[in-house]
Amino acid sequence: MLDEQTLRKVALECFINAQSLHDEARLLAENGYRPRGAALAIIGLEEFAKAITYTLAALLPAKRDSLIKELANHFVKHLIAGSAEAAEIETEDYRLVLSQNCGFPLSAEERLGILFRWLVQHDVSSIAVDTKGAKTFFDSLRTQGSHILPEPHLKNAALYVDIGSGGEVLTPNRAEYQAESEILGFEWFLDIYQALPKVLEDDGTWGSFAARICAP
Repeated sequence: MLDEQTLRKVALECFINAQSLHDEARLLAENGYRPRGAALAIIGLEEFAKAITYTLAALLPAKRDSLIKELANHFVKHLIAGSAEAAEIETEDYRLVLSQNCGFPLSAEERLGILFRWLVQHDVSSIAVDTKGAKTFFDSLRTQGSHILPEPHLKNAALYVDIGSGGEVLTPNRAEYQAESEILGFEWFLDIYQALPKVLEDDGTWGSFAARICAP
């Protein structure tokens, strides 16, 4: 079993890599390579999801194996990113009330603590092992008739030429119109969880953070 220190280190490197992938995705999109920019943003979101998962594994020794076991599965990574988004949405009112009661905005670290406490309470480890369910979920989105492709399928569409069900030639340009929204969506995740590198890197900050998250 990987130890807490190693998990913190790999989570940090995943987040740093995600930030680099975002910058490169933006450069590609701004220089005429929008489909490639979309693909790189999606890969970056997957790295972000790994950072979240490895952080949770560092916090929860009893669930480390289940959290990490299926992390190579792209569908699982996108469900974990969805959980990270849900944490922000579901805790918004609580954070607002807390800030109003305190009389000043919450710090980035306090906000991050609330997000991770929600993730722990909602047992993301159960999502991390449901590879079949994850694939079924994204496949169902793909076949609902929308012109918007879900991220795991959009990544392939942005990289490869294919033949459609009606015999039409599908080029990566089909992903072009989703590039900006994918990059902006990815920026949103990096902004919301911006305090994570500091928490992972500093032993004192990590100790306080972990104590708050794992408190009864």
